[in-house]
Amino acid sequence: MQIETRTYGNVDIGDSGLYIKQVIQINGRSENCGLYIADGFSGHASHYPRIAEIIDDIDAIDTKARDILRQELQDENALVVTFLDFHLEEVEDEIKAKLQVSTIDRKLLLQRLDLRTIGFNLRETENAIEFHLDYCPGEEFSDELLVVKFRSNGDLIVVAHES
Repeated sequence: MQIETRTYGNVDIGDSGLYIKQVIQINGRSENCGLYIADGFSGHASHYPRIAEIIDDIDAIDTKARDILRQELQDENALVVTFLDFHLEEVEDEIKAKLQVSTIDRKLLLQRLDLRTIGFNLRETENAIEFHLDYCPGEEFSDELLVVKFRSNGDLIVVAHES
């Protein structure tokens, strides 16, 4: 089955799901962003239009996720603070070189995180879509992710740290 999107073009979803990576435009930035659709969707084509809608609304969804992360930082959420501090301590020089800045702090790092993946999962018990945006400071030097998970209606589920 195929999903038609403006962002990624037409994508084929097989029985084992889908993962593709390509450069897309998000809020005026070029991002080498993966698209992950978990296995299990092949028998649920009724969800394809909503998945395409979410993908093609990536500018607004990315803005919403980044606003959530900014609020979490402002509220001193330990998970977000720990994620940022770890990267500022362990790979600060690499991040500064990548961003071409001489100094960096939590706020700037958060602002400049790369959107690494847009992912979709099916909660079969509820026949519902969940999606997540995975952010990282640079996949060339970190496999750590700051993940913002949503229900298909855009309601926040959780902010998580994954590796």
